[in-house]
Amino acid sequence: MGDTPRSKRNRDTREQSVSPQFLTPEADSKKARAVIMAKSDSSDESDIGMEPPIGETSEQRTERVLTNLMKNSEKRTAKLVKNEFKSLKNDFRAKFDTIDKKQEELEAKLEQKSAKIQQLERSSRKKNVVVYGIPERKSENASERHDLIDDLCSKLKMAAIDYSEVYRLGKMPIVMNKSRPLLIKLVRFRDKITMFKAAAAEKPPGLSLSDDLTEEERKIRKILVTEKKRVKQANPEYTCNIHEYINVALLFLLML
Repeated sequence: MGDTPRSKRNRDTREQSVSPQFLTPEADSKKARAVIMAKSDSSDESDIGMEPPIGETSEQRTERVLTNLMKNSEKRTAKLVKNEFKSLKNDFRAKFDTIDKKQEELEAKLEQKSAKIQQLERSSRKKNVVVYGIPERKSENASERHDLIDDLCSKLKMAAIDYSEVYRLGKMPIVMNKSRPLLIKLVRFRDKITMFKAAAAEKPPGLSLSDDLTEEERKIRKILVTEKKRVKQANPEYTCNIHEYINVALLFLLML
């Protein structure tokens, strides 16, 4: 049965719409390359922001695009690394600031505790007296030390004192050519004041009294003694009793 004019027109229309899909392999390949190059040009040129040089071959264009892509990739990588390094630097700085703050707080607490310990140590030594110049025997015992205290009170022309403990300071030397200091732990602080006043008044030969100083107080005393020597050298006629001043200053410290 023959085609009607209407059906023929419809068939011709379908053939015209379908025919582009059935191109020859050579035509299809050329069209595909053209489409790819057009897309490549539009995408690459838009990314790079440059117009392709006139007369550039496809190989040159491909090489140029790849080179620019690598440069852009390197720039992006460098930027990412820089931002990451900056972030890490800020994190480390924040952590170090926190550590420094905690360290300062710990140092402040240690200073407070150290001051409290020194105050307790001074308080425990407040009533102690150290006596220099009392002869020592190698076989000296506790009973003999009690006799030494009685003899000391006699030399100072004062009444007997109450004390809780008495002993020598430091290790016993191999050769007994020098006596070790004698530490007396008094019961009452006023007895200590009485002893110092009596020693200043009587000035027993070969005997001297001192406070039971902490390490910090010994440093202060050393500075004061050095100052005493400097003043005496600068003005030999200076009559101020620096030694008494030192004892008063140290007694004031002990009473704090």
